[in-house]
Amino acid sequence: MKTSLMAMLCLIFSMLAPLITMGQNENELFDALIGNAYPKDGPGAVIYLSKGGELIYKKAFGKANIELDVDMKSDHVFRLGSVTKQFTACAILTLEEQGELSLSDDIRKYIPDFPQKQKMISIEALLTHTSGIVNYSGLPSFTAVLKRKDLTPKQLVDLFKDEPLEFEPGSNYKYSNSGYILLGYIIEKITGKPYGTYIEETIFKPLGMTNSYYDNQTKLISGRVSGYVHRNGHYQNAEYLSMTLPYAAGSLLSTAEDLQKWYAALYDGKFLKAERLLKAHTSYQLNKERLTGYGYGWEIGNVQGIPSVKHVGVVNGFFCYVAYLPEKKMFISILRNCDSPDNPDILASKMLALALGKPYDYKAFTMTRSELEAYQGIYKSANGPDHYIRLQDGNLMYYYLGGPRTRLIP
Repeated sequence: MKTSLMAMLCLIFSMLAPLITMGQNENELFDALIGNAYPKDGPGAVIYLSKGGELIYKKAFGKANIELDVDMKSDHVFRLGSVTKQFTACAILTLEEQGELSLSDDIRKYIPDFPQKQKMISIEALLTHTSGIVNYSGLPSFTAVLKRKDLTPKQLVDLFKDEPLEFEPGSNYKYSNSGYILLGYIIEKITGKPYGTYIEETIFKPLGMTNSYYDNQTKLISGRVSGYVHRNGHYQNAEYLSMTLPYAAGSLLSTAEDLQKWYAALYDGKFLKAERLLKAHTSYQLNKERLTGYGYGWEIGNVQGIPSVKHVGVVNGFFCYVAYLPEKKMFISILRNCDSPDNPDILASKMLALALGKPYDYKAFTMTRSELEAYQGIYKSANGPDHYIRLQDGNLMYYYLGGPRTRLIP
C-alpha cells in the first residue's frame, strides 16, 4: 500500500504521559511529562532545559553502566551521533568567514580525485543534503565486518565516490551522511589538521567546552557512559562501531552543559557572525522553490508556532536530541545511552511548550483494531525515505528503514 504523507497527519504523534494537575510546581510538571520513560535499573538519560543563562530543569535518570550498577549523573559524557553535523557545518562557515573557501565552490577544488559527475557539486549542496550523493551507511558494502574497521577519511570517501548520484544536485533533498564525510575531509585539506583536532582547537577549547571530544575508544575519557540497545524486550550492550566511520557526520562526544555553552556562544555572536548563523538556521530552498526543512547542520521546526532549530543523533547505543528556540533563547537537550524507540523529539517539544506556558493538550482516545489497520502502509515523502506504519501488538508503530520505531497514539 502506498499513500500520501498527509494521511499520516490524521494521527497525533504523542507519548502518553500522566495527567498534569494544577498546583504542581514546575519541576513536578516536567517530572510528570517524563513519567516512567527512564526506569532506575535500565539505560538512562540526562535532560537539560535552560532559558538564556537561567537553568530551568536538569536531571539524570537510570544507569550510566548497567553491569557496574553506576547511576547516571548530569555531567556524564555521551556520543552525539548526528548532532555532530552542526559543529561540522559551523567549522565550514568559519573557514568561509576567513576566506578559505566559498560555499559555491566545486568540491573537486579541494578533493580533486573525486569523480566528475554530470553536474557540479557545491559545498553548500553537501551542507544541505541536496548533492544527490548516496548515503554510504546505507550501502551493501557497509557491512557488519566493515563497521569494526578503522578507516581514514580518504578510505571513507572511496566507499561511495564512484556511486552514481541519486538525483541532480540542487533538485531534491535526501539526508546523506556522505556529504558531511566530505565536509570533514575538506576541513582537513584546507587546515592541514585532523578533523577532530580542528574542532577541539577551534570550538571546544575557546568556548570552554571542557567535556567535549572527538570520540576514540582507546582514549580514557572521564565520565563516558556505556551504550545499550533494546532488543526483544531486553537490554544488551551496543555492537562495536569504529568511531572513525561516523567521522564528521557523527563522532563527537559531549555533555548537556557543554552543549548549552555551545548554543550560548552561537547566539552571543562569539563564534559566527549573525548573518551566517541565520543562514544555517534557515530552511534551504530547492531549485523548484520547495523548502527542505533543513539548513546547514540543523533541522528547522517549531514548538507551538515558535521557530526552533534542532537535530537528533542516533549512533550505536545512543539516541540524543538537541533543540533551540532563538526567539526565546530556550535550549533543551535529551542525551540517552540507549537506542530505545522513545522519540526524544516528542518529549522535548512537550517540555519546551510547558516552559513557554503553552502546553500541548492532546488527549488519547481508543480506536478499534480495524480502524488502526486502515493506517498501515508505506508513506511516500518527496524529501526523504519511505515511512512505514505497522500494527504490532495492538499499537501502531512508525519507522523508516534503519531508524528507531515510535509508537503512534491516536
